[in-house]
Amino acid sequence: MLRTVGPVWLRAFRIPDSGIRRRTKLRILAQFCILMHNLTNNSLTHAHKCATMSMFVLLSSSPSDNHAISFLSMYSAQRRQEILKLVQQNGLVSVDDLAARFAVSPSTIRRDLNELDRLGIVQRTYGGALAPSSGSSEAPFSVRVASHHEEKSRIGLAAARLVRPGETIFIDGGTTTEYMLSHLPGILESGNGSPHSDYRDAGITVVTYGLNIVQRLVDHEGITLVLIGGVLHTPTLTFGGVFAKDSFEGYNMRFDKAFMAATGVSAEAGITNAGFEEIPIKRRAMRSARESIMLADSSKIGVIAPGVVAPIEQLQRLVTTIEAPDDEIANLRRQNVVVDQV
Repeated sequence: MLRTVGPVWLRAFRIPDSGIRRRTKLRILAQFCILMHNLTNNSLTHAHKCATMSMFVLLSSSPSDNHAISFLSMYSAQRRQEILKLVQQNGLVSVDDLAARFAVSPSTIRRDLNELDRLGIVQRTYGGALAPSSGSSEAPFSVRVASHHEEKSRIGLAAARLVRPGETIFIDGGTTTEYMLSHLPGILESGNGSPHSDYRDAGITVVTYGLNIVQRLVDHEGITLVLIGGVLHTPTLTFGGVFAKDSFEGYNMRFDKAFMAATGVSAEAGITNAGFEEIPIKRRAMRSARESIMLADSSKIGVIAPGVVAPIEQLQRLVTTIEAPDDEIANLRRQNVVVDQV
């Protein structure tokens, strides 16, 4: 059947403009792309790229074309059907993977997932969605750590440069804070710009309740590790519960800096988190630090999650990226938060 449809489509594009209008040709192309997907039962990736390009040109040439708007709405519905199939097959999906798969922006995928969540057929999570039957409200750690990789790499380097030899720092559990760890040994060796050469041998003390943080730093000389123990929460690879809280309070630790992670940060709601288990430790760490520094990629800026960690007044610095929304960054700066965009 493809052998029949293909030549028909090609012949349509060889007809002069006097025979078929440009918009009609583009509409034929877009419809053919979807037809290819239906006939081959393959993923929508190639069909979507083809159709999206056609619709972009079509809408640019005639924004009021009702047929174009109707077709675009039809494709959105079909894309959501494909997303639903992926959720049902895999149990979970991530925004970044879906955006790459369908060649659309992450914001488009978020709207799709929000609509599916509103209909009750998927369960929205930070960074993606789960099948409704899944018992966890958070995507697995392995999924989240790969999300926004390039942004988190920039944030990690900028955060490591804020550490000075001889300091005691708290590093929150999570995926974003992990990206600063590979840069810490180099920072210590260079002295990080300190005029005192003996600071290069001072090392640092890292306090954490993140299993992933300990695993990454355990072999590095010059870094003293203090692990806050407790019950391991598998989705976040953090220790929590009464044991963790009691050990934190019992030692009454103080920090020069606390490098924090969370689901969302906004001028309106402050620092918020999707998981409730880590909130008591996060709160205590911020209260015990001279300076609290939030590490957050652009997808977390302006986000408000269910659990409140701290009001925005308790945050001194935010390290994020240039992709973060300008209006929210301006609001945070008006709240006296120092914002570093990398």
